[in-house]
Amino acid sequence: MDIGFFDVMMPGKNGVDSFIEIKQAHDAIDAATGEERWRFATGDMIVASPAVVESTVYIASYDNHLYAVDLTTGEKIWEFAGNASFYASPAVANGVVFLGGVDGAFYAVDAATGALVWSASGASAIFSTAAIENGIVYYGTIDGVVIAQDAASGTVLWVQNAGGYVNSSPAVADGRVFAGSSVGLFAY
Repeated sequence: MDIGFFDVMMPGKNGVDSFIEIKQAHDAIDAATGEERWRFATGDMIVASPAVVESTVYIASYDNHLYAVDLTTGEKIWEFAGNASFYASPAVANGVVFLGGVDGAFYAVDAATGALVWSASGASAIFSTAAIENGIVYYGTIDGVVIAQDAASGTVLWVQNAGGYVNSSPAVADGRVFAGSSVGLFAY
């Protein structure tokens, strides 16, 4: 198997380790033998880590699509078309997949069906994987803000200036949101 410079090794679930490849495909690798179990190709490169929940792998691609793929077979369950490429990894909570695009659109997608639950726009590029805690989704943008939205409705609860671009993913602990930006770490 050709493993390129930008490949990322993901820890296994159900005996499957995986590589996310810049080559437009997702491989499921047997953790014990190293043999490929399946490969799922997309229309453009994959730069984000997948999210795995129960028997489904959620894959964000630069081809403007979010895919749900069966963990065991690699067969596509559904696909959702966004308006632009996806750089961030999907995050899943309470049956909803959350994902931001490089155009600043942020999506909440039904994890079972791929149907749009809600979307928001107006932010700059989103490279940050969302954090979800107590019904609130948090993410950062390249123009230096951290946004909190109601996970069920998409209502914006607050926007905070992080002083510089936010590529990293926020963390939530002890009632605070921690976000790193190009100028430092902030706690909200």
